[in-house]
Amino acid sequence: MGKGVIESLKEMSAGAVRALFLLDSSLIRRKKQSSSRTPASLAQILSTKPSLKVWSNLLKTHDPRYGGFSPKGPRSEGPKFPSCSMTLQPLARFASYPPAEGDEDIREEARSIGVKMIRAIWEGGIHDWVGGGVARYSVDEKWMVPHFEKML
Repeated sequence: MGKGVIESLKEMSAGAVRALFLLDSSLIRRKKQSSSRTPASLAQILSTKPSLKVWSNLLKTHDPRYGGFSPKGPRSEGPKFPSCSMTLQPLARFASYPPAEGDEDIREEARSIGVKMIRAIWEGGIHDWVGGGVARYSVDEKWMVPHFEKML
């Protein structure tokens, strides 16, 4: 299909190709202007089902004692395998959303959960004294015993 489009463009005059690109960019610009779907507040984001589901899952699986996330949440016994895209990235987005009325508690809680997990990872486990890294996979709830297979 891509070759057919290129061949068709080759056969068109330069003016026709320019008009096609202008039309395309005009349509994209109008679509962007007409789309006012950007939520004004974190409360509006959390009112959508996917965002609410992400936030609810983060709260349910968060370990408030030792930080991080586990299927058992507060009753965590390990292991802890944090996925940045499923934990830190959503927390960072929730915490950094521009402040609006009523969002302060959510923003602060998201920041607190993320910081607690990062501190727990840093303070526990094995540190790579040469490279400066840490083991972010732990087989216990306190981040003390790294998952050795993940270190290879």
